[in-house]
Amino acid sequence: MGTQVSNPIQQRMDLLLEKWEEATENVDKPLVRIHAEENEKGMIETFHTYLLGTDTGNHDVPIVFDRIFRDEDSFSIGLLKDLNDLISTWNNSNKENLGFEAPPILWTVDFSLRETNNPAYVFIENLNRLSKFLKLGKGKNLVAIFKVTLINLSGFINWLGFILKCEIDPFVKLLIDDTEEEPLFEAFCQKHSSQTITIFPELDMDNAMQQLASMGKPDDPAVNYRKSFVKLMQAISKRNEIEAIKNANECLDIAIENLEKNPYWIGQVIAVYSALANDQIGYKNFQKAIAYASEAVEAAHASGDLIGDEYIEKKFLGQSLMLRGALFTTQKIWDKAIDDFAKSANYYNYTQDHILSIEANRMTAYCYLKNGDRSSACRQLAPTLAIAKHLSAETIQASTFAGVLEILLDSNDQKCVSDHEVEEIGLLYFGKNWMKEIRNWKNTEYAPETEAALT
Repeated sequence: MGTQVSNPIQQRMDLLLEKWEEATENVDKPLVRIHAEENEKGMIETFHTYLLGTDTGNHDVPIVFDRIFRDEDSFSIGLLKDLNDLISTWNNSNKENLGFEAPPILWTVDFSLRETNNPAYVFIENLNRLSKFLKLGKGKNLVAIFKVTLINLSGFINWLGFILKCEIDPFVKLLIDDTEEEPLFEAFCQKHSSQTITIFPELDMDNAMQQLASMGKPDDPAVNYRKSFVKLMQAISKRNEIEAIKNANECLDIAIENLEKNPYWIGQVIAVYSALANDQIGYKNFQKAIAYASEAVEAAHASGDLIGDEYIEKKFLGQSLMLRGALFTTQKIWDKAIDDFAKSANYYNYTQDHILSIEANRMTAYCYLKNGDRSSACRQLAPTLAIAKHLSAETIQASTFAGVLEILLDSNDQKCVSDHEVEEIGLLYFGKNWMKEIRNWKNTEYAPETEAALT
């Protein structure tokens, strides 16, 4: 009887689940923090989803809250609205194929549970009541997973402090995460060590990725390519230039050798040269980075003849030209940057990648401004306003569209786009404080004063 090879990713997921279950046994510590290495971030994201599974052996009831934190009051209410929507979706969904009994949840949020001096009380008290309604027992927890976009980090940390001032049901857990590179909650968890517990995953992801890349037939070129590419990315992360180039050459040899059999290998050629270009940025060797980026552009052009698919060719060209354009920008080679970004914008417009098209247009206009051509900057951005009409306010706010409006204001070309037009668009997508939003869109410390215009 053959021995089944265990998936290295599944092994690590099982290890993380064991650490989670051990941590949640501490009934007096409702807040659990996962403190990961940078290369474990993807696994933590996957773990959030893994807890939602019905075949994992874990019996927790997780709720993933994916919301922007702006201020304490609106955040609590926003979370509860999300919870109500989630319960409604569950109650109205088709559960025939679940394989287990799934009755409706006949419970609703009570927004009246306010406490004057604690903006988090209404949220945690509703979780307490939901936990009691679900009649969770030993080994089962109601878990609030916070995937928060931290526009206002200090505000979110204050909100967590309010949470810990509340009485929390022993079967309610709250999950946050950060990394070694950005230990956002380190000081908070040390201060509240009696109520928090930290999990250190220690997943050895370098070894895991090499094991995963090696799975498959040894003579399969895709397997050998994956092994070399994983080593390439690991060498880049460890700033080992010699090892990076060695593994990059191995990748290129495999990809080029197999192009005749499968022209889609050209995508791997582009990926390798792009990785090398980004690696050189870390060494501040921008001329070398531009050279590698130019190789990626050439490969993208070649994909048109090799694959014969205009859509794929323009996808490849959009990506590679954006990279090279950014490198030209660092060297203030404005004319070449403008050319690359403008072409990229056209390609992304063709492929309907609206967010990327907005950014490529913004960068083209930015370079025009730097090159002293305000009129061309404005003309470049005028069509971008039409692109925005295809997108929701939430999507617009998560993009660099605020930067587009900022450049339009700075270019001050009333014949092209008037200040009145900019104001109308600003109000539509960013609300009454649109000017502050636009002027602070790159300010990571800025906390918007209002929710989105259309929420």
